[in-house]
Amino acid sequence: MRPAVPETLGSNWGSSSLVNLYVMGKLWVVIISRHPLRVLTLCVLLLGLSSCSSTESSGGIPLRSFGVYLNPETGLVAAVTNDVLAKDNEYPESTIGFFSIIGEIAQEIPATCRGEIVAESTNIDRSFTIQLRLDNPATKEHVTRSQFADWQQGLIRFVDCGLLEGEHPATVSTLPKVSTPFSDRQDRSVWSIQPLFPVFDLGMNPALPVRLPAQLMLAKSGAQSDLSWMNSTNTASIPDHLVNEFAVFTEPLPRSSIDRIDDRTEAAQIKVIYAVPSFSQDRGRDTSGEISRAIFAANEWWATQNAGFGLRFDTYRGSLDVGHMEFTTTKQEWYTTFFGDQGPTSAVKNGMSRFLNELKRVGWWKSDIEAGSNAMRNGAATAGPLYIVVVEAPAGTYARTGVNSGGCRSIIDALNDQVPIIGIATTGDDLSSCGLLDKTGRFKPTMTVSAQSSWIKAHSGVIDNVAQWMRGLPGCGPSRTPKDGELVKIPGVADSSEAWEIRNGFMRDLAENFDPLSDGFSRGETIATSPTFDPRHDLYFHITSDKLADKAPCNSDISLHPLWDDQPIDKDAERGLRRFSYDRPDVTSGPQVKAVYAVKHGAIDHQSDTNGEIASALKQMRSFIESSTAGLNTVQIDTYQGKPDVLYFPLPKALTASTDVGCVNSPCPNEDTIFKAMQLAGRIEENKQYIIFYEGGIEFGGKGLCGGSRKGRASFINLDGIRSKMCAYLQFSSTSPDEWSVGLLSLHEIFHALGAVCSAANSHGMHSSASKDIMGAQAQGQVVLDPDGIYWFSAPNGCTPLSELSIFKKAS
Repeated sequence: MRPAVPETLGSNWGSSSLVNLYVMGKLWVVIISRHPLRVLTLCVLLLGLSSCSSTESSGGIPLRSFGVYLNPETGLVAAVTNDVLAKDNEYPESTIGFFSIIGEIAQEIPATCRGEIVAESTNIDRSFTIQLRLDNPATKEHVTRSQFADWQQGLIRFVDCGLLEGEHPATVSTLPKVSTPFSDRQDRSVWSIQPLFPVFDLGMNPALPVRLPAQLMLAKSGAQSDLSWMNSTNTASIPDHLVNEFAVFTEPLPRSSIDRIDDRTEAAQIKVIYAVPSFSQDRGRDTSGEISRAIFAANEWWATQNAGFGLRFDTYRGSLDVGHMEFTTTKQEWYTTFFGDQGPTSAVKNGMSRFLNELKRVGWWKSDIEAGSNAMRNGAATAGPLYIVVVEAPAGTYARTGVNSGGCRSIIDALNDQVPIIGIATTGDDLSSCGLLDKTGRFKPTMTVSAQSSWIKAHSGVIDNVAQWMRGLPGCGPSRTPKDGELVKIPGVADSSEAWEIRNGFMRDLAENFDPLSDGFSRGETIATSPTFDPRHDLYFHITSDKLADKAPCNSDISLHPLWDDQPIDKDAERGLRRFSYDRPDVTSGPQVKAVYAVKHGAIDHQSDTNGEIASALKQMRSFIESSTAGLNTVQIDTYQGKPDVLYFPLPKALTASTDVGCVNSPCPNEDTIFKAMQLAGRIEENKQYIIFYEGGIEFGGKGLCGGSRKGRASFINLDGIRSKMCAYLQFSSTSPDEWSVGLLSLHEIFHALGAVCSAANSHGMHSSASKDIMGAQAQGQVVLDPDGIYWFSAPNGCTPLSELSIFKKAS
C-alpha cells in the first residue's frame, strides 16, 4: 500500500505570464514573477526610488493584489483581485473574472499592468464551481480548493497592460474569505490565488474532449473542461477547439442524387438524405448547411456522453454527404400509404418501412435483403448504413395508435426498430416549414437544465431514435430489453405495488427522468439534473449493473454497436481508443496487465481512459522494466490496434460509499469490491492482472491513500488522491523511465499483487528497505529495480522472482 507522500513544488506555466500588484493607499507595490512559486521579488516604487524586500507580511496590513493569467494557445484570460488583511490562517477574499480574446496573445504581460474587476449584473449561473490553487510564498505551501460561486456578467478594466488594454466583458465571481483553513498552520503570511479550471457540477461530461494546454494545467490538476462557453453569446468570439471540424463537416456540398465516394468504407455508417415529395416545396436544406449543422450538434452531444467519441456519418472529404431524392405522391397518399397500419410485412406497421421501397427505387438502398425482414437490421449494420431521412413533409399518423396526424417530429416507432430508417418531418400539416433544423444551435453545458432538456428534445431524431435502433446489436436478433415482462421495482421504492411492468420492445428508464430515454423525459416531466444517458448503466449504455450486465455480447448495450466511430469528434485530440465497457479481442495470448477506469456513481468523469493519461502510465511501466533489465524483460499489456485497451467500468450505485469517509463505513470501493463487481458483470478474463484506476475519492479513517494492493488479481490507484495535495500532484508518466509517477506507482502495486516483497525477504511491511527501490514505502524521485535482489531476478527461499513470471517475459 502506498500512503500519501509529502508534496513537492515546481510546476511550469510555460509561456504564461503573471503580474501581481499590491496597493497600500497611494503606494504601489509591484510583484513581477515568471514563476510565482520560485522567484518572488517585492519592489517598492515611490518618488522614482526603488528598493526590494521579501514578501513576508507584517500582519494586519490591508493589501489588494491584481493578478493576470493568460494562455496564448486558447485565448483564455483570467484576472484575480485579492483583498487581503494578513491574519492567522486566513485566505483572502478574491474576485475572479474570465474572458477570451481572439488572435495572438503577447507572451508577456507588461510589468505596469494594473486593473480592476467589476460585477454588473445578477446571478447568471450556479452550475459549476471554480477550482483554485492557493499559494503561500513565505511558507512555500499551496493547496487546491473547489469554491462554489455565484457567477455574474461584468467587466475587467486594464490599464497599461499592452494588448489587454481597455475594458473586456467577463464572467465574474467574488469568492469569500475562509477563516482557519488548517488548524495546524499558525503563520501570518498572505495567500495568493491562481485560477485553474471550472469544475461542472452537472453530473455529466463537460462539453467535448479538449486538448488541455500544459501552460494552464499547473501541476497536472486533472480538471478537464471545455472553456469555450466563457462570457459570450457570440460564438465567433469563443475559443472553440472544434471550430475546424465544425467548419469542414458543415461545408455544404453540391446537390447529389448519387452517393459520393465515401471517406471511410471499413465500417457501418449513417447516411443522411433530404427527401422532397412532389406535393411539397424544396427548401434546399441539403445545400444550405442546415442539415449538416444540426447533425454535427447532435453528434457533438453524443460525444459528451461517450468520452469524446461520436457516431460515424457518411462524409465526403470531411463534409457530411447529404443525398437528395424526390418522389411522386399526393399528401393524402403520403398519409395513407406511408403511415397506414399495414406495412410490408405483418410484423412491421411503421410507414417508414414502406419508404425503403422509395430508397431502393432511386438507388439509395442497395441491399438485396428484403425490406422488413428479420435479417434487414443485421444487414444494415454490417454492410450498409442506417438512414436518417429528412422529409420535407408532415409526420403523418402514428401508425400503431392512429394519433398525432401531421406535425413536426421524428418518424419512428420503437416496436418497428428493424426498419433502418429514422424520419425527420420538417413541415406541418399545412406544409409550412417547421423552421430550421439547427435553430437550437450547439449544446452548451452552461444552459439551464430546462434549456438542456428542450435542446435534447429538439434533436430526438438523432439521439433518442438512433439509440433505440442501435440496441439491436448485429448478429443478436431482436433487441433484448431489461427485465422483459417482469414487475420491476423502481430503485429506492420499497412498496411492491409501485412496481412497473416493461412490455417487450421498450427500453425506457423507470426512475431517472433526466435520462433522455426515460418515460419521464418523454412525457415532459420537469427535471432537476442535466440530461445524462443511462446514469445507472443498467439499461442500454455501458451496462455494468443489474441483470443485463453479464449477458454480453447480446444484451442490447448500444456501446457495442459498430456505428460508434473510433475517431474522436476532435480529430486533433491526442486520444486513445474510444470508450469501451468490455474487453476487446486480445492481440496476444498469455498473462497480461489489464487497465480499468472505474468511475464512482456521481463522480466527475475526467475521461482518463480515452485522453491518454492511463495509456501513458502503462507505457512508462513497460519502459521502466525494459530499461532496468537491459531489454531482457518487459510488461505484457493488453492492447488493441496498437494502443492500450483500457476498460471503462462505471461503478454500480450500490458501491457508492454512504459517507465521505469512504472506508470507515460500508461499502468501501477498493480493488476487491470493484473486482467482484466486475466479476458479476462478466468482465473478468482468467489471464488478466487488473490495475484499477478509481475515480471518486477515498479515505481510510481520514488518512489519505495514493494506491493499494494485496496479493491477488487486482491493484488500486486512487486518482482523486493523485490529483490533489495528498499524493503530490503526481504526473501520470514521465519522459524519464525511472522517475516516480502514476505509472511506476501502478507497477509498485502490481508487484504487491504478484507477491513482492514476500515476508521471507529483508523488508519492512512488504516494502523494500533499500534507498530508491521502486518497492520502497516512500518511493519518489528516481527509483531503481530491486537493488538488493529480493524480489526480481532472485528472491529468498519460498518466494518466486517476478522476472520468471510470464507476464514479464518478452513474447517469442
